[in-house]
Amino acid sequence: DERAVRRLEKLEGVQAVYPIVGAAFPMRAEGGEGFLGKRMRTDVFATGVDPSLVKDDIAKEESFVAEKDGRVPVLVSRRLLDLYNTTVAPAIAKPRLSPEAVIGFEFQVTLGQSYAKGTPDRSKVRRVVARIVGVSERASMVGLTVPRATMDAWNLLQGHDSVFTGAWVETTSPDAAGPVTAAIEAAGLKVDDTAKTIGATLAVAAGRGGLFTAILLAFS
Repeated sequence: DERAVRRLEKLEGVQAVYPIVGAAFPMRAEGGEGFLGKRMRTDVFATGVDPSLVKDDIAKEESFVAEKDGRVPVLVSRRLLDLYNTTVAPAIAKPRLSPEAVIGFEFQVTLGQSYAKGTPDRSKVRRVVARIVGVSERASMVGLTVPRATMDAWNLLQGHDSVFTGAWVETTSPDAAGPVTAAIEAAGLKVDDTAKTIGATLAVAAGRGGLFTAILLAFS
């Protein structure tokens, strides 16, 4: 919650904290003809983040600000794309996809309805077009990442308050990542192990330069 975020912001070595907002309602997606040659249907998850967290991951001439004309900008995980290229694409005899290849791809997302949970309230069902505007290390590994303002609006439409499901913690330098991680865990919060590995790699690559490291939290 907000108190946990404020507590994290006060830790020595922390530059900024970016909460991750989860979707408190079911949703599903349809599309894929352009890549897979046939229409696919699946339930999806989504999270919302502050656009400033991912500003460097947005493709040129694209934006990650808010829904416009029924189109919602979304980010996909670079790790998920790597997983597709190394595991899924060879198995289904499809070509690998570069980050540039997926930019601009659009598909339909239905809010308030899913194959697993059905339709809790038909009056709140809404369909939007999702447009991929970037590939990011900080996008959700298991779903879509949209602007936080968009997720807040979607939750409100479905009659729910937005809930933090985690946060990205940005450190003042790579050297601060270790102490900050220890302080976070001492506070009873769980640090995502995958992101911890990424942070360590960035720290080694940056040496003692000015790069900062991001640590992903899963609140517990």
